[in-house]
Amino acid sequence: MAELARDADAAVHLVPFAIRLPRQVVSAHTTASCAVPLMGITGSPVATVLFETAHPMVSNVYTTLRIAVFLIFAGVGCVILAVGWALNHWVGRPLATITEALHEQQPALLSQSVRRHDEFGRLARLVEEFFVQRDKLIAAREAATLAMASKSQFLANISHELRTPMHGILSYSRFGLKGALTAEREELLDDFQNIESCGASLLSLLDDLLDLSKLEAGRMRFEFEATPLEEIVADAVDEFASVYDEKALRVEVRAEDPLEPVVVDRGKIMQVIRNLLSNAGKFTSTGGTVWVRIATAAGLARVVVEDSGSGIPESDLELIFEKFVQAGSIKKHAGGTGLGLAICREIVAAHGGRIWAENRTEGGARITFQVPLEGPPVAAEPDILQTASGDERSSLAATPEERRDAA
Repeated sequence: MAELARDADAAVHLVPFAIRLPRQVVSAHTTASCAVPLMGITGSPVATVLFETAHPMVSNVYTTLRIAVFLIFAGVGCVILAVGWALNHWVGRPLATITEALHEQQPALLSQSVRRHDEFGRLARLVEEFFVQRDKLIAAREAATLAMASKSQFLANISHELRTPMHGILSYSRFGLKGALTAEREELLDDFQNIESCGASLLSLLDDLLDLSKLEAGRMRFEFEATPLEEIVADAVDEFASVYDEKALRVEVRAEDPLEPVVVDRGKIMQVIRNLLSNAGKFTSTGGTVWVRIATAAGLARVVVEDSGSGIPESDLELIFEKFVQAGSIKKHAGGTGLGLAICREIVAAHGGRIWAENRTEGGARITFQVPLEGPPVAAEPDILQTASGDERSSLAATPEERRDAA
């Protein structure tokens, strides 16, 4: 046994049996032991054979195990770091960007996120759509608020404009009733004339309101035909001859040759020119001059009405085309309802043209409108066609050339 032990780099020892040894012991570091009882002749144990051997690989295995455990923990740490980085890059950063965009209310911060093709990209697009819808709701709320304010202002203005002639009618009616038996005929005639004047003003206001309502709703009937524009202007100027004579106003009409016929609704364009001449005469001092210029070129017909009055404040050049709005500095000198230019704008727009105001360098105001020579584009006429039927609709739907030939 000793020889075998030496060949195995081990050692064999005999120890008293009284020393209790475990049958097998393996050290956690380098050795392994084995204790076997040695029997005597009588069959009783008399000693213990202790076999001990060294394990040179145990140290290496232990070192390897420690390295393996270290590598396992290092690998787990790396995996955790990698997962954390990935979560931060793919989850945390997009969420932080979306949160910041919501907090700062800046949809521009989502420009990178919306290009992603994952759930966060979809979320970013939803948030971007939220901002769009929010802006639309804000715009709608502001429009509704403005509409309510405009409605309130409109009702206040129209109430005032209706009450003025109605008060006149009632007042002069009371005067007539009180003096019906005792007043002179001249006094009664004066009362009736005032009643007629107030009634005419009231009817004119109602007509303007009705025209404006039809124009804004697209229910106004238009009859387009080829008409010499200079004839329309001449007829409108003739209507105001007596009014202008009362204020000693001069009217100069200048037409640039050659003038081509224009496809328009004669009555509606006459209404526009009549309104411009009325305003020009109203705001021109006695002895002043009103100029009317007509020209056709580049497929457009243009009419310019100028006066030598006080002009229009720069801040009101656009406002004067709104309902019940008159230029601030001249409002106190103005009569009427403030609907005339609003109606003119709607009529010109229905012809596919535009109207604008400006001030003359020499003093006074200049209002210009222009319309296409061939009539309004087809796309601008659907509301007009809704009110026509049968042959009328066919004639209105014809091309400008066909309408001009037919005229």
